[in-house]
Amino acid sequence: MKYRFIPFLLVFFSSQVSSQTVKGVQIVKAELLSDASDYSKPFTVGIRFEIEPDWYLYWKNPGDSGLPIEIEWILPAGWTADELRHPVPQKMVYENTVSYGYKKEVVLLTTITPKGSSGGGIKAKLDWLVCEKSCVRGKAEVKIDVKKMSEARRADAKRTLDQWKNLLPFARSENPVTFQKAVASMQGAGLNVEIPFQTKQDVHIVDFFPSSVKGFLIDYRTVGVKNNRIVFSGTDEGTGTGEIFLSGLLIGADGKGYECSVPVKFSSL
Repeated sequence: MKYRFIPFLLVFFSSQVSSQTVKGVQIVKAELLSDASDYSKPFTVGIRFEIEPDWYLYWKNPGDSGLPIEIEWILPAGWTADELRHPVPQKMVYENTVSYGYKKEVVLLTTITPKGSSGGGIKAKLDWLVCEKSCVRGKAEVKIDVKKMSEARRADAKRTLDQWKNLLPFARSENPVTFQKAVASMQGAGLNVEIPFQTKQDVHIVDFFPSSVKGFLIDYRTVGVKNNRIVFSGTDEGTGTGEIFLSGLLIGADGKGYECSVPVKFSSL
């Protein structure tokens, strides 16, 4: 499915908040958040997106259509930003497409590690695709200087960051399941895959949100969990290895996500 971009996008920029408007309606507003008070040690930064009802942004793996949020950091010399941490997304099914993303609001998190320079603020260039019945691109540049933040703003940021930290998936080391050997079978030009698992704890797994897999084209409409098995279909794009590493999120009945990774071998087919 290809994206359709419509031409009436207008984006405004400011030092702290950027807004995206379509036909006079503000669709996406983005800003940086932090509860840090100085640049002497690593600190958390959140990129908050507020989204107009019925519109949505995409997870790092959009699924059948869409684009992930892209962020380019502009930091003082020697500073580094860790990989973005994404909260557990929603699964969105429209007609024959499956996508993963966020509605209303999302905060992406990272850790900034300062070194050398005393600071002067951090900036981020943002690029996103926001969709409803059609999709439009949005861009913004946002910045923050924690030394100039008021205590009230820092306290508000802490509440928001704490809330979204609790919505992050659990790390692989906290994965509540053990996987058994994957079973793959041919169906026409494609493959059907089942990966049995057993839960270690009193956790009921109801779905699976895959990351994109190099060398394998997933049919996202087929992805799910049935009888303690991850099931999905797709097409091997000929990497020659006979094996893929499937990673993603196991989704519990309570909405919590658990990062996981499991090898799937096709060489015996």
